[in-house]
Amino acid sequence: MKILVTGATGFAGGYILRYLTGKYPEIYVAGTGRNQTKADQIIADGYNMIVGDLADRSFIRDRLGEFTHVVHCAARSSVWGRYNDFYQDNVVVTRNLLENLTGLQRFIYISTANIYFNFRDRLNVMEDDPFPRKYVTWYPVTKLMGEKEVFNYSTRPVHRISLRPRGIIGPGDTTAMPRILKAFEENRIKMVGNGKNVVDFTSVKNLAYAVYLAIESGPGTDGEAFNITDGETLLFWDLLIETTKRMGYDKKPDRVPYWIVYSAAWISEIIAKIIGGNEPSLTRYGAGVLKTSFTLNIDKAKGLLGYKPVISSRDSINEFLEWYSNMIT
Repeated sequence: MKILVTGATGFAGGYILRYLTGKYPEIYVAGTGRNQTKADQIIADGYNMIVGDLADRSFIRDRLGEFTHVVHCAARSSVWGRYNDFYQDNVVVTRNLLENLTGLQRFIYISTANIYFNFRDRLNVMEDDPFPRKYVTWYPVTKLMGEKEVFNYSTRPVHRISLRPRGIIGPGDTTAMPRILKAFEENRIKMVGNGKNVVDFTSVKNLAYAVYLAIESGPGTDGEAFNITDGETLLFWDLLIETTKRMGYDKKPDRVPYWIVYSAAWISEIIAKIIGGNEPSLTRYGAGVLKTSFTLNIDKAKGLLGYKPVISSRDSINEFLEWYSNMIT
């Protein structure tokens, strides 16, 4: 067995690479990514990295063909951008890996809970619950398409599993939580709706553990998708205010009606598309996340994978805050 973690220069992929290297000291575990600078740092830390572009099929065949087990974390995960870019990174790359890794035996696809999101309160969502008819961002569209590529692949016998995490948190996150903290610092976060919406999260530690269980799982998990969270429901705004207060931001955000925020986001998106600009500071997806209750059911992962969260969301946030405080001082 030889294990490859794609997207290893990113937050989740990098953590999973380190975790699996520790779990399998006698097995060759390597990561791949396009960022040479980040890869050099990972190598300096004692981990294996192979730098290249997964859009290049010859790179996959020539440099990655020896790997039998793949954890596919690489993705374009944004709420803004062109469809072709998302399709290339989330669908074509997935297809390239499946078709060009000649020794492939097991493929673990890191999907996303965003494929369930429909701007309405959804509690205890199960893997076979209906998907939305329409999405407002290309990310969930193409991640779901990528997942279908995995489950529809039949050229060779490959054990295929999809994991669907919900809001990955933990030390090493340089995107999601830092953006929230920065928005609080600049007074750009508004409490949307009544502030009583509940959510769940997925610690990167719990995701890595779920990946390990997926690697070790028996034939009964082939072709299955699993929700992965920390298994606890939290009041979103209470947790957010508590977290930002610990970082020194004492001001409670103003409360704004959802229809105002959503309308403003819709206008901002139209303007950004017309002028060809970058992602607007406010999007419809962002407004929906701030207002809705959204949690996943993880009974299937508990039953078939033997999954049990190894860390709580609060402890994971505490670890992030300690790490982040050290990073900015």
